[in-house]
Amino acid sequence: MRLCFDPVMCPKAVLPAALNIAKTAGFDAMMPELPDRAHIWLNAMHVDNAVGIVDKYVGRIGMVTIGEDDTDVIHALKANGYEGPVVFNVAGGSVADLRVRVEEILNT
Repeated sequence: MRLCFDPVMCPKAVLPAALNIAKTAGFDAMMPELPDRAHIWLNAMHVDNAVGIVDKYVGRIGMVTIGEDDTDVIHALKANGYEGPVVFNVAGGSVADLRVRVEEILNT
């Protein structure tokens, strides 16, 4: 089983209030505190430097959520050999539009 921890939705009781998990420094402070076998859910839409986090912590990422404008994150995931699940969060459009966008992402 791979446990994926969602740091953005984590209750304040677990993470210090001063820890801004939307910043790379927040991940730098949090990751050493988690067991090595715990993985994070990286929601690229909620952090300011998803590519930097991927570059540094790809081995600890268990799941990624990307938005429509996260092509740079896709490139970073592929460059770093990430093979885990990626959730594509898309708003609106037809099924045909979605198919085109998914094909673009898969061929990036």
